[in-house]
Amino acid sequence: RKSLVAEYDPQYNSYQILGRLSADIIKCGGHKLSGLHIERVLLEHPMLEEAVVLGVPDETYGERVGLICRLKTNKRVDDDDDDDYNQGNLTLNELHEWCLPRMAKYKIPTLLKVMENDIPKNAMGKVSKKQLVHLFIGE
Repeated sequence: RKSLVAEYDPQYNSYQILGRLSADIIKCGGHKLSGLHIERVLLEHPMLEEAVVLGVPDETYGERVGLICRLKTNKRVDDDDDDDYNQGNLTLNELHEWCLPRMAKYKIPTLLKVMENDIPKNAMGKVSKKQLVHLFIGE
């Protein structure tokens, strides 16, 4: 019953499901973005344990890309690691710099909430993106 959005890839003659229209597709500045795709890229970040990407209502762009995340605990940044991040802290500027070579600029989150505990989930263990939007409202 949920409306799924998919994209056809002629190179592989296959479809890739981008997500549910109601929760996983972000309409930002004329672009339709897959929140699931952005999440997959962000989970490669060395500091992120959990990541939820969602559309946050915006008068100018329709929606902005928001990230709610939980950081890995006791993450040690090695001296030989090219990524120079504060331990136990992640800023929007650091996230932006990390994302630039990995995704288009319009897909990079412009809102960030770092959770100290697990990201809230329902009884089925799923994240309710519609309920998490309230964490950004009013900013």
